[in-house]
Amino acid sequence: MERLLLQVQETQKVLQKPESDWSDRCASIKDIATAVESLRQLEDYKDVVQLLLSLSRDIGLQISAIRSKLVKNVCEDLIRIVIVTGRDFREMANVLLPSIIGTSKNTSAAIRHPGAKLLSKLSEKVRYDLAIVRKIYENAMQAKTCVLILEQLRIVFVYWSDEEVLPWDSDILEMVRLGLNGQHNNVRKAARDVLCRFSSRWSERVDELREMLSDQAKALLVQEQRDSSLAAAIMKKHPELVTKLEALSRNRASFAQSRFRLRKSVQNTEIHMSATPSLQLEQQEVLEQKPSSSGRKRREDQ
Repeated sequence: MERLLLQVQETQKVLQKPESDWSDRCASIKDIATAVESLRQLEDYKDVVQLLLSLSRDIGLQISAIRSKLVKNVCEDLIRIVIVTGRDFREMANVLLPSIIGTSKNTSAAIRHPGAKLLSKLSEKVRYDLAIVRKIYENAMQAKTCVLILEQLRIVFVYWSDEEVLPWDSDILEMVRLGLNGQHNNVRKAARDVLCRFSSRWSERVDELREMLSDQAKALLVQEQRDSSLAAAIMKKHPELVTKLEALSRNRASFAQSRFRLRKSVQNTEIHMSATPSLQLEQQEVLEQKPSSSGRKRREDQ
């Protein structure tokens, strides 16, 4: 712990010095991760995280930086720390969530991807405050941010127990509701997927969850998740949807066949049109090579 304390103090100096080079900041945070990894024998890491909290603001600024190499390295070193500290990282995670989720707004994938990777690891290992995430979602202006958050809920359903999820069910369902009413198709689709996974885990609430969907969303969910319990509940309540979807499927198949036949017809026409001039050219060449009968007769008389 003494080594970590000294490293935290040194890192704080580096991160708070305006003229510090980005590579020095990377190296300093990497040393923090190495110091934490040297404490793997500890039974809990609450004291470790308390030390790290003094760096939370400065580390958050590095995650929000515009230099992609800095963001990538910091996110990777934080993942190393999360793997060691696990759920004890919760308090630190709650402070860093706005900065981490904020990487999704960047135009560069070199910044978005490390942020998404770190957030996914937090969703797996740490039981952070989903009310904080909901507040971020409510103020999100970009579809990429909304989709990233909804993707975390799918990870939460995999790794968190019922007892860990249920205290946040109102926050989760509010984010899903906002997603279902979102302006972008990919956001609405991600929200439908989360709702479907929620209903699979808590099937006794399927009727309540079904009513969160508009008629169009119900039809889309049945198409996308036909084998799910939520889709079954929708089809039971709205059997006319099955008839409409089957008719739509037949129309699409018929349209696809018509397009195929049209494409084949066009290809055959193009082949015929391209072959005809070639045939005419061959005939012309033969005629040019073949001497005329009058010319042959004059040569014979001579």
